[in-house]
Formats: sequence, structure tokens, C-alpha cells
Amino acid sequence: MLNKIIFRGRIVKDCDLRIMPKGTPVAKFSVACERDYKNSDGERETDFFNCVWYGKVAEKLAQYLTKGRMIIVEGRLQIRKYQDKYYTEINVSSVDFCDGGEKKTNKQVTDTDCPWS
Repeated sequence: MLNKIIFRGRIVKDCDLRIMPKGTPVAKFSVACERDYKNSDGERETDFFNCVWYGKVAEKLAQYLTKGRMIIVEGRLQIRKYQDKYYTEINVSSVDFCDGGEKKTNKQVTDTDCPWS
């Protein structure tokens, strides 16, 4: 089976980093992604994707996931149920920074490496 999603957009607000009870770091952030077409009013519509990244890379990377940064996200679509509600999110496996940002980098970061460690 294949479950893979790739999209480009801007981070909506600074990343929220938390540590799970067993010590696993979790980075949560949302990305706004404009659609390619315009609606009947001539405006582009925007989709918002909730993203989550688990592990040590998330902890190191959270400081770079700041509001307004343009990124490419790769991951898998995940739907989870919590208290009779369903939540759709992207379980991130890599992020590519496209805007230069503070570090002036276009490097891709994956679960297996982190250039800022």
C-alpha cells in the first residue's frame, strides 16, 4: 500500500514542541497551501494541513519551523480518533526549507539526519 503526500506552503504559526510522557519529542505545526485554481470570485482558496513530527529531529528542528517560512513537507496522511472525533494530520518524514530563512539554507531534513544537531 502507498500512503504518501508532498506539498509546499507557508507555516501558519510557530511550531509547538512538546515531550510525550515516555520522553518522545513531538513537533506540531500547520501549513497553508494555496490551490492552483481560482474560485468563482477570482480568489485562490487555501488548504490548511496539520502536521506532526515525532523524534529527536523534531526537537532540533522546531526552532526553525517558524511562522511564514516556505517549506515542502513530505509524509503520510494519518487519521486518528480521539474522544469520538476524527483528526486528519500529516505524519511528517521530511521537510525542505525553500525560503532561506535564518540559516540561509535550502537543505532537506529527514528523520534520519539533522544538519543542525
